[in-house]
Parts: sequence; structure tokens; C-alpha cells
Amino acid sequence: MRVAANTLKSHKGYLGNLFKSKRASLGYNQAIVAVAHKIARILYKMVKDQVEYDDRIEAQKNILDMQKKVAYYEKKAQKSKNMLLAMSS
Repeated sequence: MRVAANTLKSHKGYLGNLFKSKRASLGYNQAIVAVAHKIARILYKMVKDQVEYDDRIEAQKNILDMQKKVAYYEKKAQKSKNMLLAMSS
């Protein structure tokens, strides 16, 4: 599992983004363990329910993550704009 998690360094999907965010907050080694755990949970769910991997679910998660980031940065930009307006008046 750790080897699989280690390959996600340059992946652009949901798990790649998860790895990058975990690496930023936890450090490289703990990010590998956290993402390996996530992969293990996905595999367990697949075996338990006898379903194939559906990357549409992960794509939806990726879209939600991007929407959250956009909302965060829009809010941050609005705060900066308000600060600049307050300083100029």
C-alpha cells in the first residue's frame, strides 16, 4: 500500500490531491501512511461489496474539493478587497 501511495506524488486526481494536502500538513512519511490507509479503505469497500472501482466517485470528490478551494479563495479575496477599501478611505 505504501508503494502505491508513493506513486501518487505526481498524480492529478483525487488521491494525488489528498497526498499533496496531507504532505503539506503532516510531512512526507505520514502522508504516505495516510494515503495508503485511504487506498486500503477503498480496496476493502470494493472487496466487501464486490464492486469495481468507480473513479466517478473520486472525480466527484475532486470537484467538491476544487469548489471548496474556489469558495475559500473568493472569500479571502473579498476580505482583502474590503481591507484595501477601508485603508483608502
